[in-house]
Amino acid sequence: MYTAQSVCDMYEAASKKEPSNEDLLFHLFMSYVRVGDYKKQQKTAMMLYKLKQKNLYYFWAVMSIVMQVHSETYYWSYRAALKSTFVLLIT
Repeated sequence: MYTAQSVCDMYEAASKKEPSNEDLLFHLFMSYVRVGDYKKQQKTAMMLYKLKQKNLYYFWAVMSIVMQVHSETYYWSYRAALKSTFVLLIT
């Protein structure tokens, strides 16, 4: 049975063999979207942009950065909320 991560691994291997294949990089990017790997999304989007100079790929790279910031901000605010809840429970 295939998992979302195994699909990523498959497209990573394929794109290493054919680094200038737009279709493989496109599907690699989409597989990273499925697993929520924003850093690898950004890297792949920039590879696509350098390869084909399409505005869509540049937009994907920018949005991947936005999602990285959003997820880190959410993580830290969630962690702070848990910590304050834990402190309230102890006192």
